[in-house]
Amino acid sequence: MIDVQVVMEKLIEISKSKSDILNDIYSLTVDQSRVIAKEDIEGLNDLIDKKQVLIDNAKSLDEQFEKIVDELKLVYGVDKLDQID
Repeated sequence: MIDVQVVMEKLIEISKSKSDILNDIYSLTVDQSRVIAKEDIEGLNDLIDKKQVLIDNAKSLDEQFEKIVDELKLVYGVDKLDQID
């Protein structure tokens, strides 16, 4: 059987990493407003590229999270995680 505590810690770790990424995306969005006001197209393109990398990283974390949750549900034969004791 899977050690649920270890798995839950991994899910928390993934969630914290995603939260950090979302904060970085927010910061870049604020920066985008500034470069748009300056009509700095090169700067805007740079920020868009950085945001895309972060978005891709967040998507990867989402996929990892979903895979772990699906495995847990399969192992324990449940539809929702809160059904696991």
